Amino acid sequence: MSSMLIGTVALVAGASGGIGAATARRLAEQGAAVAVVARCKDRLDALVAEIEQAGGTAVTVGVRTGGHASRPPAPPAHRQYSGPRW
Repeated sequence: MSSMLIGTVALVAGASGGIGAATARRLAEQGAAVAVVARCKDRLDALVAEIEQAGGTAVTVGVRTGGHASRPPAPPAHRQYSGPRW
């Protein structure tokens, strides 16, 4: 793991696959604590486990799905994550 981003936190939306998942992995490899957001919680949980197994720090931030008006912004991940202060 590189130390380029140690002490930082990254929020990655759309992290359940493709570019979002690859971005989350790369940020974690560089030392960032990563909060991942997407609609597919199962895939996010698998990504978090993969990042943690590789020595990184990650947390899944849950969001509700539904109509556009019913979707609140993602909650601050620091409420679920006890790492660096943001």
